[in-house]
Amino acid sequence: MGCFQTVVVAAATALLVLATSPLAHADELAPPPPPQRKSALVSTGLALGGVAGCIAGTVAKHKLFNAGAVISGRIVEVVQVTTCVLGPSAGQWYTDSPWRIRIASGLRAAGFIVGAVGFSLDDQNAREAVVVTASGVIAYTMIYDLIAAPFAANRYNKRFDRVTITPAPMTTPSGPPGAGLFLSGAF
Repeated sequence: MGCFQTVVVAAATALLVLATSPLAHADELAPPPPPQRKSALVSTGLALGGVAGCIAGTVAKHKLFNAGAVISGRIVEVVQVTTCVLGPSAGQWYTDSPWRIRIASGLRAAGFIVGAVGFSLDDQNAREAVVVTASGVIAYTMIYDLIAAPFAANRYNKRFDRVTITPAPMTTPSGPPGAGLFLSGAF
């Protein structure tokens, strides 16, 4: 029964992420305000917080199951799987990287689904192989999100850096300083 619930929660979370992202749209046609710069430190902190939440949920779930609190354990398991699937991508969410969120969270959800199915296998060797592989996919995508978080903030900032034009006095070889134009930008 527990494996089935884990599969349902992971599948529902993956479906929610994949289905709702394209539906987001602006209500007004007014131009958006200039975006704020994103901090690589905040992005990394959010990803680290998502991983920490996943670990805390896993520990809490095991403590509840070991204490015999099955119903509370199942509730915490739902929160834990959702946190583990979405939490590490919080840094990507902060930097507005929807495709990276879908890929990493989708792979994590698939890892939970495959792992839950693996627990139901009768062959011990096959069960261990499937669970270890699924755990590896989950761990890899969490590490990816931790490493990619600061780079996502830098990508976001570069995407919105603008060229600036500033009037400045210019010196000419033939006379006194005159009006000129100064152009700077990030490419």
